[in-house]
Amino acid sequence: MRVAELQLIAGGALLVALLNGCETGDTIISPADGGEDRIYVTGSATVKANPDIAQAQLGVQSFADSVDQAVADNNARSGAIQAALTAQGIGAKDLQTSGFNVYPQMDYEKNPTGVIVGYWATNVLSVKIRKLAEVGDILQAGIDAGANNVSGLYFALEDPDSLLQEARVQAVADARKRAEGLVGAAGGKLGKVLSIRETSPWYGPVMARADFGKAAGAEAVPVQPGELEVTGQVEVVFEIE
Repeated sequence: MRVAELQLIAGGALLVALLNGCETGDTIISPADGGEDRIYVTGSATVKANPDIAQAQLGVQSFADSVDQAVADNNARSGAIQAALTAQGIGAKDLQTSGFNVYPQMDYEKNPTGVIVGYWATNVLSVKIRKLAEVGDILQAGIDAGANNVSGLYFALEDPDSLLQEARVQAVADARKRAEGLVGAAGGKLGKVLSIRETSPWYGPVMARADFGKAAGAEAVPVQPGELEVTGQVEVVFEIE
């Protein structure tokens, strides 16, 4: 079969593929501009896995008439939170102070230019939790110790690269399958890979559902880890033999 005939047949098969892609949401395949011996294919794959770590931020907000008192109160409560987390088995490498601020509380009703009526001190501690079965207990321990601002809880993978690599391999396989189907329908044969380009992968940590309205001494904070998703996408150019 001559190249021109193969290109004409491939064009008809491409039209069918485009129509099917519009209906099913499949990746669209297109031939190279001005080329008679190659085809461009987009392949994608999504891989799921259970998370193996959780991360959260536990903060303390303290208010007092003076800066010194606000900071002193905040330091005491922050120290109690760190001690409680340590008692739960959280190592020093998994605790990090991610924010500390002191700022005045202004009252503009007493004076249009503002009058300082006290001071706020805030301290935010980022914690990495490796035992997912104990996430609720650990968060509740921090709340019981004085944390009054808990946020940013999410689940992730300690090593997401391994999952991403699996998604890449499957995305390339998907691209090859699509190319073989299109070229085969045109009576041709798929050749070697001429180039591969990876588009931006998508890595989705699962935001946890949690209830932080528990009173001190209540049962552990309920959380649901869910699954993680990593999507790999590649653009591959194949030779048509």
